[in-house]
Amino acid sequence: MQQTSRYTDARDATLIAAETLFGGCSPQQKAVADAWTVAGLAPTYRCNPDCDFDVILQVVNNSPSTCNQLITLNSYCMGQSGACDGVSYSYTGPNLATYSGPSSVNITTPNSSGTYQYSVRATKFGCYAPVKTYNFNISCPPSNSCDFSSGPRYVGTWYGLTVQIRQISGKNVLVTAITGSSVDKYFPRGDNFWDRSDFNKDPNAINLQSCLNAGTTGYDGLGLPAGLTPPPGYIQGQEADGAIYFSNGNVANPCDFSTPRRVGTWNGLVVQIRQFPNNISGLVTAFEGSSNDKYLPRGDNFWDNFTKDANVEQYRACLNAGESSWYGLSKPGSVTPPPGYLQGYEPDGAIFFSTNGARKAAPVPEVPAELPMLIRVRPNPAHYELTVTFDLLKAQSVPVRLLDMQGKVVQQQTYPGEAGRNERVLNVAPLPVGMYMLEVKMDGQRIIQKVLKE
Repeated sequence: MQQTSRYTDARDATLIAAETLFGGCSPQQKAVADAWTVAGLAPTYRCNPDCDFDVILQVVNNSPSTCNQLITLNSYCMGQSGACDGVSYSYTGPNLATYSGPSSVNITTPNSSGTYQYSVRATKFGCYAPVKTYNFNISCPPSNSCDFSSGPRYVGTWYGLTVQIRQISGKNVLVTAITGSSVDKYFPRGDNFWDRSDFNKDPNAINLQSCLNAGTTGYDGLGLPAGLTPPPGYIQGQEADGAIYFSNGNVANPCDFSTPRRVGTWNGLVVQIRQFPNNISGLVTAFEGSSNDKYLPRGDNFWDNFTKDANVEQYRACLNAGESSWYGLSKPGSVTPPPGYLQGYEPDGAIFFSTNGARKAAPVPEVPAELPMLIRVRPNPAHYELTVTFDLLKAQSVPVRLLDMQGKVVQQQTYPGEAGRNERVLNVAPLPVGMYMLEVKMDGQRIIQKVLKE
């Protein structure tokens, strides 16, 4: 304040002070503005319009209001145009560590009756942060804690799926459920699934482990416990990887190849999975658009030697034709032509099926039972170094990559190769223990071999 300051200067200074101390549009700043208005010196504005917002807190999925139920806290910002831009939310309450993030958060209600308070604070730089609270009444009637007849009980999460306990066939069973889908689809698990380190348990559900009585299964509880059948109105299905699910809707069988399913390409041909007699599902390389639907059956091990389309890895588990020599390029012994198809031979001896019968060709050369490997690795398993040996028809650059089982490249190098035998040494000592895929591109082919780092 200066000697020449007037009441209006004092008014403006106190408004700025209130904003600095308590935030824009705070109750304190509004009270200062009200006081000056009563004194006949109403300010030209009460607060910064960008800070003139409020927050509303709602709780959804709160019926029934019982213990250990999943609920959602939702917050809504209300204000003039632009006032809600840049607002973030912080929640506090039971079973919820201080949380900052989007406007909604899922939590599980406490495991005892009472009135519980949840709160949200809406924060924006330079502005007052309004806080709203919600008192949530929870009533947990006396009951058998192991009675799940009234519906699924939430107990945690596993790789994005909701883990529940359900009553199935008179037993209390762990399931991994796909929540939010149009049908109720879930995978029954063995009791020993509870002990998996990757199962994120809800703290309020720890005491429910003793309720499980479905029995244990192999692979850490991921199999279907014996004696379980789908509840009334549900069907049993199987995923491409063999996992069994129950569903109350019509869920397509991923291993149904009554119509050929494209999975990639190889040397200008389309790679498909087709259905053969005796429920055999096998790979083929097809001449797409041919008038006689001509294709060549391949072994299951051909899966590692073609360029795959996106999202087809799930179908590998459906293959049951059997492996064949030459990296799956010869016909598996279990595959026979489907009705309406006949078998023919290419000049190089490759077997094909087509609808117009087998065409005459040169005498079929005998295919050796075991062709020489194009690449060799040693030792396998490897500890420190991996030696790769390969034979080239002519001098060329040879790209070599080492990938983890998720397809991430962990090592790559392009080597100058000479006609004849070549040998390269890879340093695998820094890599974590586990399975890897060695990829070598040479003579126009992409060759993959699994290697184990110990």
